[in-house]
Amino acid sequence: MSGRFGLLQGRVTMIDQAGLARPAIDGVLLAAAAPVPGPQRVLDAGSGTGVVGLCLLARAPDVQVTALDVNGTALAAASANAALNGRQNSFRTIEADLAGLRDGGFDLVLSNPPFHHPASSRAAEPARDLAHFGGMSLADWLGHCLRLCRSRGEIVVILRADRLAPTLGSLIGKAGAIRILPVHPYADRPASRALIRARKGDRSPDMLLPGLVLHGQDGGWTQAARHILEDGGAIDWAAGDREGGSAR
Repeated sequence: MSGRFGLLQGRVTMIDQAGLARPAIDGVLLAAAAPVPGPQRVLDAGSGTGVVGLCLLARAPDVQVTALDVNGTALAAASANAALNGRQNSFRTIEADLAGLRDGGFDLVLSNPPFHHPASSRAAEPARDLAHFGGMSLADWLGHCLRLCRSRGEIVVILRADRLAPTLGSLIGKAGAIRILPVHPYADRPASRALIRARKGDRSPDMLLPGLVLHGQDGGWTQAARHILEDGGAIDWAAGDREGGSAR
């Protein structure tokens, strides 16, 4: 029998299913980075078991989440997780390749793209390798995310920091008002992740925000990280916590 584990201090319960890896904190950070002023249609591109959408629904229950993935086993788990959390009416799944989806009306597209650095070691299992490196280029992935947005819709992605340059290059001329939020494991270490928000068809200036620091000197969560990872708080793209990172 599969066990269970909780996220956001139990606000979200997930099935611990054999053969599917437990999610890292990237999905929780991505959900916290979603700007949701009101009810809207949200696509989670490459959703896996549904962590991003379910964490988002815990904070913004009025959104409608579509979880897209090519892994049918992961999507079945996502549907089960949605039912377990009572979110089946606001959470649907689509088993398809991102390039094959023909719905350009999403207000927001969230994604943790499967793009490790090309020099990274390849995984032995085909499914895990696909999850790490993707089945298309990063530029194409981001292009499809923008294509699926409505006019002036937004995308928010989380990537390894070493993929920042190609990500920004892929967005030039297609999106603007780009906001970059570095995520640091410790205050004195380089960023390991970057959250990027962009608006389709916008030409507004871009901005590099104060970084989010996850751990204090004692190894525990910083106040800003705890607010996101435990309290279910949102990242504040407009200002930011000047001490611990961009969270409110």
